[in-house]
Amino acid sequence: MEHSNDLVTNCKGKVNTCSVFNFRDKDKEIFRKLNFSVGIVYTCWNKEWINTMVKKIVSKLEEYNAKILLEEVPGAYEIPLACKKMKTDIVIAVGVVLKGETTHYEYICESVYKGIMDVQLQTNIPIINGVLTCLTKEQVEDRVNSTLPEDWALSALKLIKNRFHFFLK
Repeated sequence: MEHSNDLVTNCKGKVNTCSVFNFRDKDKEIFRKLNFSVGIVYTCWNKEWINTMVKKIVSKLEEYNAKILLEEVPGAYEIPLACKKMKTDIVIAVGVVLKGETTHYEYICESVYKGIMDVQLQTNIPIINGVLTCLTKEQVEDRVNSTLPEDWALSALKLIKNRFHFFLK
């Protein structure tokens, strides 16, 4: 499939960084003046990976003076309900669903993703989907140790910027 987007067609084999993440230093100053909140809903399963991702997200959001509310849930299946109860400007859902030997993985992944979408549509509160659905531990490690968690935080900030665009000029 051919894309007309210059970011895609001019990348010469590599995907360019999304413009979502191109914040300027002055943006940080403007964000620091806004009163906005970000909820982070995370699971208690796979604690080591979850802790690493949440720390990266929180660190990036703190650079922009976000008020951060954290909510731990037992597993990925409980994420949508916790997101719905969050009273924040945006939510980042964080979890890891790792494929096992049964069909449990498929049911959980589908339910969580559909639940997150349904909550967004019901509440008009954006939810950044940071629920990793991986087949191997190596895939999880690659994603956890990448910039993906920080990218989720920056995606949330981009949506906040869009919401408060008239304050950010």
